[in-house]
Amino acid sequence: MIKKINDNTLEMIPTNEEKFIRAQKRVKDIIGFYTHVAVSPFIIPLIIFINLRTYPQFHWYWLFIALWILGILTHWLTTFKLAKTHFIKEWKQKKIKEIMGDQYSENYLKSDSSYLQELAFIRARKRIKEIKGFYIHLVVTLFSIPLVI
Repeated sequence: MIKKINDNTLEMIPTNEEKFIRAQKRVKDIIGFYTHVAVSPFIIPLIIFINLRTYPQFHWYWLFIALWILGILTHWLTTFKLAKTHFIKEWKQKKIKEIMGDQYSENYLKSDSSYLQELAFIRARKRIKEIKGFYIHLVVTLFSIPLVI
């Protein structure tokens, strides 16, 4: 459900189904973080073994360990700290407004059909997820290329 606060601001009032979906996503994020931490004792020694076995003169595994720890810290921040800030909510609202463009106008908000408004917001949120996924994959790729080379 969408609630108009003033001329330039909309507020999403979550339904029970949306709350449940958010809770599921939150649990999935937390499980992802703990999985990331849990595989660390297996991945790091494997990388050290591979490095010392193939090229013992150069210890590049220190770079891998540093990047792995940086990844865990970033994952922790996004899972437990940044998820609770208002910055993300404000950023999402800004992106939704940007993606909707003309549909965000006053005339659109006054229309009778709240269904169309909710549908537009769902599309915009989906697009935000796609953009976020792209940037996450881009960062992971940029950090993994030096490790492969």
